[in-house]
Amino acid sequence: MHARLAGSSRPIAAHTTRSAASSCGGATTGGVYLRSFAHPSAEAWARPGNYDDLTGFVSTDSYAQHNPEAADGLDGFGAAAATWNAQGKTLAYKRVHQTIADGDFVFTRSEGEFGVPVMYNDLWRMEDGKIVEHWDVITPIPAELPHSNGVF
Repeated sequence: MHARLAGSSRPIAAHTTRSAASSCGGATTGGVYLRSFAHPSAEAWARPGNYDDLTGFVSTDSYAQHNPEAADGLDGFGAAAATWNAQGKTLAYKRVHQTIADGDFVFTRSEGEFGVPVMYNDLWRMEDGKIVEHWDVITPIPAELPHSNGVF
């Protein structure tokens, strides 16, 4: 599926309902080759101090973090993940429902757990096939919704 962002002349590609470790296919959009973006798996994010899997996704040279609880770099992320784990909030991505790319940016909306069932809304900036910057909003999914639309 190809569309254009409001106010943008660049095409974007959107794909829905992917597993957490899947890629988005081979579409090209404004310089991002989506096959190079495979969402980090739940196992890759959930092991504080073990970044072997993450280095396949995240730059080891430069990783700017905008989450207010995590510092920059993999060490900063690791420290935050250790704190979250101690609080019973293991970071777990279970399913990627939407992936949208525009230029060097990839947005994912994912289902997972962070102590409770949550919706992850992540914006990733990519360079050379690696994540170099990250913004997120983590929203708890209530047991009951005031509508029948679902959250994804």
